[in-house]
Amino acid sequence: MDDEKGAGERAVRTPSEQADLRPIEGTDADDELASLAKAVGHPARVQILRLIARNTACICGDVVDELPLAHRRCRST
Repeated sequence: MDDEKGAGERAVRTPSEQADLRPIEGTDADDELASLAKAVGHPARVQILRLIARNTACICGDVVDELPLAHRRCRST
């Protein structure tokens, strides 16, 4: 319990601090996982995500320079 809070008081959490209570099983969870899998369902997309995770900033030119991908594959259109 937080020392600054009195008995019976509860700390208010911001939306970013809220627990993720999405279901992990069931139709909604299956649909969410299928969408995620489709979004990263190509090796080039996985490579791009790894590159972005390793860097503090990343633009398409960085991706093209770093990975063996054509510039057109890195567009967000």
